[in-house]
Amino acid sequence: MPSFCESSDGDGWAVWSNDRSSDFSLCFEDSILTFIPDLAVILFALLRISYLLKRPASAKPYATAWHVRTNRALSITAAILSLVALILSITDSNSSPSNTASAAVHLAALSSVVAVLHIEHTRTLRACTGLLLYWMVSALVSSTRVRTWALVGDASVYTAAFVVLAIGLGLTVVQFALECCTRAVDVDGKLQRPVPMGWNVNMFSRITYFYTQSLMALGSKRPLTMEDLWSSTPSAHRRPSSKQQSASLLARFNACWIPEQNRANPSLARSLARAFSPLLIVGAFQALIGVFLVILQPILLDNLITFVSSSSSDPTVVRKGAYVGYSIAAVILVTGIVGAILGVQEWINPMSVGYQMRSALNATIYRKGIRLSPEARQTVTPGKILNHMQGDTNHMMWSMQLLYTPMTGLYELRR
Repeated sequence: MPSFCESSDGDGWAVWSNDRSSDFSLCFEDSILTFIPDLAVILFALLRISYLLKRPASAKPYATAWHVRTNRALSITAAILSLVALILSITDSNSSPSNTASAAVHLAALSSVVAVLHIEHTRTLRACTGLLLYWMVSALVSSTRVRTWALVGDASVYTAAFVVLAIGLGLTVVQFALECCTRAVDVDGKLQRPVPMGWNVNMFSRITYFYTQSLMALGSKRPLTMEDLWSSTPSAHRRPSSKQQSASLLARFNACWIPEQNRANPSLARSLARAFSPLLIVGAFQALIGVFLVILQPILLDNLITFVSSSSSDPTVVRKGAYVGYSIAAVILVTGIVGAILGVQEWINPMSVGYQMRSALNATIYRKGIRLSPEARQTVTPGKILNHMQGDTNHMMWSMQLLYTPMTGLYELRR
């Protein structure tokens, strides 16, 4: 009976290949590297389906969208291909047990994707973040396996299985692209415009703020009107973004300001901090991570230069240690991308809180102004009220940009 990790490269249970520079072993690719995303999406499917089944299905108009129907058909096709791969692996006497196990788990994972994709598109009407992450990781894993099979010569030995694996990789990439096109819709089935903070677009468009591109392109062609701006009104088929409305911001501020007025020394700053601090705390963690990444990048670059310059005369040692250099280079790339994303978030979060504070304060001042008695109106001029609403609240909003400067400025001064 063949061992679980019997393969053509003879590396067994090793993580890295002994013959191919900086490559994983076949067993590691067929087992651990494949199992991790597949098992993760199966667990995600169980949790997501149990949550979505509690919501009513109401996406009949959107079910006819071409990219939604195409994505569902491709998900079924991918599941059928995984079944074919499993049959080929079982019937082939030269196939290793690890390859058969990975094919079985992959079939279960793609079956879960079919179920999640159907329920997601009929309940939330938007792109599924969990599936997007799975397809992205699965594409990386499949491309790694395709490359390895081609290098070790298994592509010519197991031609049918290799073709199925390559087609599955192509389907994964296409499904990822189609799901990125999925966006929340209105009742009539027409695509919604993105709402503030972009909750109804996919994850990648949200973290890069690409969803604002259409509004900017329209503004470059003609002056924007109120009809062009993003709507924040509730709809029967989407989560209302009422948190961005002045009434909601005022209610949140009053929940902290009214009890604060009963204290001996009421503080406006303390009330604002209590009402709007959650997003600021998230931004503080993002700023700390950004500073850490800035410090980490030159250290990684120094390690990469040291690794390249200290090449050994023994080719075996260089070949086995090449994955270290590739790993450092990959970490440098990832830290750069994450640092750029966090840099934008570090500016967006305090500005968003500043706008919310200004709206809440303007609403409070306006409501107080229209309730002034005739005697109070003689002591408080309209110009003073207008100065509070246009000047002081704007200063508070723009000062939020400098909120994290003491945190990041210490590193800049030290550098």
